[in-house]
Amino acid sequence: MRVSMFSASAAALVAVAGVASAHGLIRSGGLSPNHSALSIGQSGALLGSYTLGNANPTLATTPFASGSGGDAALYTDVVSPYNTTANYQSNFGSTTTTNQLSAFKWYINGNTGAGGTRNAIGDGSYGSITSQTYSGNTSVITYNNMGTGSWRGNIKITTTIFDGAGNGKVNVYSKLEFTRVGGLFNDASTYNLSIGSLTDLDIGSNGGASDTVTNTSGVGERRLKFTDSSSIFGEAVGKGATSFLAGSRSATNTALDGAAALAGTIGAAGDLAAGFVWDIGSVGAVGTTTTAELAFSIGQAAVVPTPGSLALLGLGGLVATRRRR
Repeated sequence: MRVSMFSASAAALVAVAGVASAHGLIRSGGLSPNHSALSIGQSGALLGSYTLGNANPTLATTPFASGSGGDAALYTDVVSPYNTTANYQSNFGSTTTTNQLSAFKWYINGNTGAGGTRNAIGDGSYGSITSQTYSGNTSVITYNNMGTGSWRGNIKITTTIFDGAGNGKVNVYSKLEFTRVGGLFNDASTYNLSIGSLTDLDIGSNGGASDTVTNTSGVGERRLKFTDSSSIFGEAVGKGATSFLAGSRSATNTALDGAAALAGTIGAAGDLAAGFVWDIGSVGAVGTTTTAELAFSIGQAAVVPTPGSLALLGLGGLVATRRRR
C-alpha cells in the first residue's frame, strides 16, 4: 500500500491535500518530501493555526489590499513539519532562503475614456471582497458588482501554484476575469477597460538587492527575466499585455495606480518589481467577459498554460515530485 511509504503525518497530508483549505495560503500538490507554497496578502508564512494532517495551515488575510501593499510570499520547497514557519523556504543548492516574493496584486479601471485611473483591487475604491477560497493548489477570489455608477462588473481572480521539476523551482499562474454586469442607466453603451498587475519577485538569497531585469518578450506577451548575482533567475510574463515596467516597488505601484500606459523601461540592478498593463479598450455588451493572464516563476521559465494544458501542468509537477522522492 502506497501510504506505507510515508510518515503518519505525511500520509494524513496526502489524504486531505485535495480538500484542505486555508485563508491566504495555497500549496502545490501536497506531496512529500517538499513542494511549493504561496501566501497572498501577507509577506510571510505567519501560521495562525494548524491541525495535524491539514495540508494548509490557516493564514488569515485580506488579499490584494492596498494597506498591505499587496504583500505576498513564495516558497519553492516547503518541508515537513508544515506548522513550522522556518520550514517555509526556498532551496537553491546549498543556499536556503525563506521568501522569493514580496508583493503581488491586480489593478483595474473601467472608466479610462472619462479620465479615470487604475486602482488596486481590494483597496476599497470600487467595492469590497465577496468571497475567497483556498483549496489544494488554487485560490479563487471574487468581487461582485464592483465599480462605480457608470460601470460595474464581477471580478474573479484564480491563482494556481505548480511545483517545479526540482528544488528551487516553481510556476504560478494567475487569471483575472472581468464580466460586465447590467442594471445601470448606460447598459446599452460601451466603456473601456484597463487592467494592471504588480509582481515583486525577490530572487536568490539577498532579498532582491542585486536583481537585474532583462526584457525577453516574445510574440503576444511581455516577459521580464529577473537574475540574481548568484545566477538564480525568475520570470514574470503578461500574456497579451500592452505595456510593461520594471522599477522599484513604489515607482511601479505609482505607475500602475495611474491612467497612462507603462513606460517600457527597466531600472538599474536592485530590488525591482514587474508591472504589466492590459489596455483592453471597449468592453462591449452586458455579460461580456474579459480576461488577463499572468505567470511568474522561480528557477524556470514562467508558463501561461493553455486551457487544455492546465491539468497536465499540475500532473507534470506531480510526476516530477514523485521522481525526486
